Amino acid sequence: MDKKKTIGLIEALMLVAGIGVGYLAHSTGLYGYAPVISQPYYQTTTSTNLANSILPQRNKSYDLGSSILSWRNVYASGISVNDSNVCLANGTNCPSNYSSLTITNLTFTNATGSWLNLNTGGNIQVAGANPYRTMVLTAAGCWPSFTAGATTNTQSETVTNLEDYRFVGFDATTTQYCQWTVVMPSNYDGGALLGSVNFTVTTTAVTASSTTWGLQGACTSTGGNMDMNWGTAVSSAKQLTATNRLHTTSEFSFTPSAPAGGSVCQFRVFRSAANSNDDYGNMAAFISAKVRYGINAFSD
Repeated sequence: MDKKKTIGLIEALMLVAGIGVGYLAHSTGLYGYAPVISQPYYQTTTSTNLANSILPQRNKSYDLGSSILSWRNVYASGISVNDSNVCLANGTNCPSNYSSLTITNLTFTNATGSWLNLNTGGNIQVAGANPYRTMVLTAAGCWPSFTAGATTNTQSETVTNLEDYRFVGFDATTTQYCQWTVVMPSNYDGGALLGSVNFTVTTTAVTASSTTWGLQGACTSTGGNMDMNWGTAVSSAKQLTATNRLHTTSEFSFTPSAPAGGSVCQFRVFRSAANSNDDYGNMAAFISAKVRYGINAFSD
């Protein structure tokens, strides 16, 4: 029997006996293999094609790889993990060198359906950053400011298909405001908000003209002053296309004063008539504002 067949037979007998085979370079004349009693394992330096399942000798006793010798990639048509303890990232009993896990579709299932259980205050991030939620501030819910207020919200109806909507009219010559009071969700992360404004024009539109819209916010918490300083006003100009068309400004970032989760915030929308980019000489009709806010916890 030649050496390759001999070592193959020895390896097989040792694996059956539960001893294992270790690789000790240049320690024997049999291609460098020798029995290792203290830490059973099998090591090969060539690719191996298997026609059978790989099974451990004892249940829940052995690992695939180790903390210092990890597999690089696993290619499989399907992976089933049937155990109550699964480590997907750094944490208790997780490998310290674990960095990331990329999965196209991931479903967690129990006897009653799909679920994902997070620790209290847990969050799901997107590209390493807090995700955003959306709130909508409508013309139907805002009221004109006492000082420099826009017109009271008005109901309008389209001519052909009779859709009704409410709008607030904003003057072309004076900067005017309309306001809302909002309780921010408790999981709002206190960061900058992203806003955009929806509006239309109902009188003659000059396609080369634009209107400029902006948002401001001011927040307070229990025991705080109701007479709050406004955060910095930020605006965005939008060029007109035609009458009775929905126009939406580009999204812009603005931060209310004293922003915090659970705080009571005052928001106001304005048409910046004094802005040089606002050169439309007629009333413009505010319809709604979309405001996106970052969250630091999945549950609010």
